[in-house]
Formats: sequence, structure tokens, C-alpha cells
Amino acid sequence: MIDFNVLIRLAADKGIEHLGVGIVVRNASGQVLMIRRAPHDVLPGLWEYPGGALEDDEPVPAGAARELAEETGLTGLALDYVRHLDYTSQRGLPVRQFVFTTVVPDGTPVALSPEHDAHQWARPGRLPQTDDGQRAVIEWLTGRLAVPGWRPVGGYLTTIARPSTYGCFLVTDPQGRALGMRSTINPDVWNFPGGNVENGETPFATALREAKEEIGLDLAAENPEAVARRRLVAVLHQQAGSEDYPVPVCGYVFDGGTLTPEQQARIRLDPAEHTEWRFETAYDWRAHMDPDRYRRLLQILRAHRCGTPSTSNGRSPPTTSRASWSWSPIPPDAC
Repeated sequence: MIDFNVLIRLAADKGIEHLGVGIVVRNASGQVLMIRRAPHDVLPGLWEYPGGALEDDEPVPAGAARELAEETGLTGLALDYVRHLDYTSQRGLPVRQFVFTTVVPDGTPVALSPEHDAHQWARPGRLPQTDDGQRAVIEWLTGRLAVPGWRPVGGYLTTIARPSTYGCFLVTDPQGRALGMRSTINPDVWNFPGGNVENGETPFATALREAKEEIGLDLAAENPEAVARRRLVAVLHQQAGSEDYPVPVCGYVFDGGTLTPEQQARIRLDPAEHTEWRFETAYDWRAHMDPDRYRRLLQILRAHRCGTPSTSNGRSPPTTSRASWSWSPIPPDAC
């Protein structure tokens, strides 16, 4: 699923605050629906594909469906997001148009709004008078559709795995023992500080945010040199494999540095997530987790000691939505 809020933020980062939608409607013969602006409208006589401005707080896909229905009477169609088009409005304002596409049968009736006085189905290479931006979009889309197997990104994303992603920190004490926190939801699970990536975040930013929420410490301030390196310790990809967790999971473990006794004294857990914390040696953690999880913990600690990121492809999904040391073992002679 496309997060249009992220795309809107990206537009705002470029100084584009005016947003619109456009819909390239194709029929089964490969022709494109073009509608002509009425004499009393802005830019009278200009041919264009359906579209218009988004209303305040209107979701982008809903705006596309609304504009298509208002201008052509076409409803209930699957609209695939394609790309965006940036242009300057008649008032000199930068606009970002989110472009969708859809297909209808030949002969589909069109009911125009008062803003338009004619329509035609045109070959992409023989478009009526239109602006250069829309012509470029249609030509681009036509070229992509000619590539075997190509699909608009909106439709393509429905065919691929979309994993849940998390970021977390491996934190140690001056003796090299690893920090673990007992899960409130599942007391048999001990977690690293971290959690699920939210929209617009990177795994590293997530690890920082979640660590602050879960242990009450800003690791970037507590361990600036270690955290600034953004050292990746391990990466995990797990296929969907249970009824309780039906999507793939991809996790990133970063080096969170070392906490002194004074820093440890300031740890404050969120009781809704964790009930206790402790630092243990690799050997002593064996008493607190099942053999599989213990072997996976050893992989992370070995990767941390070696300085080479570890990757694995576990098959069983995590038992909670939090990072929970779910790495497959590595050969004992590694490093």
C-alpha cells in the first residue's frame, strides 16, 4: 500500500504545498480519454486527462476517484498510482499532481461536467492540443506499458511481499554484558531496546525513538560517539509463517554503545511494554531463554565482537511485534 502522506511530505520538503490528481483513462484498444475545457473555463479549448485539485484533508486516492466521477461520470474503477507531475499553475504556484491510471472497455459512455464540452479517445501518439506536462506523462506511461510485464507501481505493490520492519540497539555494560528487557506481553521473551518502524522513519531513527521510550534514555546523547557511527550489527529477514504473524519481517540491529553504572541507574522502563531489565553475559543469558533463542543471541554477540554485520533468513516469525533476538545461528568457527 502506498503511503501518500509520505509523498505529500516529500512534496512539502521541495516547497510544493498545492496538490492535485490526474487520471489517465485507457480503453481496451490503447486509446486515452481526453476531455476539452469549456469556453467559460480557465484555458478554454485545452484538452486534458481528467483531474483537479485535492480538497482539504482529502485522501489522495479518494480525490482521484472524486475528480474522475465529477468530470467523466466514471465510477467504481480500480485506480493504480503511476507517478507524479510537477508544474506551475496559472497563478504561478508550484503544484504536484499525483497521476493514476485505469482501463475501461471500448465504448464506455462518458458523462462530462459543465467544466468540459467535449471528449475523445485519442491514440497516445496523436493527442489533441494539450500541455507539455500531460503529453509527457501519457508518452511515459505508454512507453512503460509497452514493456512486457511492467505494471504501474500502485498495482505492482499488491503483488510483492511487504514486510514489517523494526530497528533496535544492542547495548552493553562496561563488562561487555548485553542488555535485555522482559516483555510484558510475553514474559518468556527478552527484547533489545527498539520496535517497529513507523511511516517515514528509517530503522535507525526507529531504534533511537523506541529506546528513549522504552528505557528513558536518549542513546544519541548518552553514547554520542558509538551511536553516531550507526554501526549495523545484524540484519534479519523472516518469511511469513504463522497464523498470528502473516507478513514477512525485516529487522535491523545497531550498536547502541555501553552504559555506565550511572547511566544504568537512570533507566526507566515503560511498564506497558517491559517489566524488568538486566545485563547478562552470553553464558548467563542461556538460563533466560530457550535454546533456539540462545543460539540466535550468540550470533548477534559474535557479529558485534567481529565487527562484521550478520545476516540471516529465519523462517519462524517473531512472537511479538517487538525485536526479540530471533536470529539463526552462524557456524561456530565464524570470526
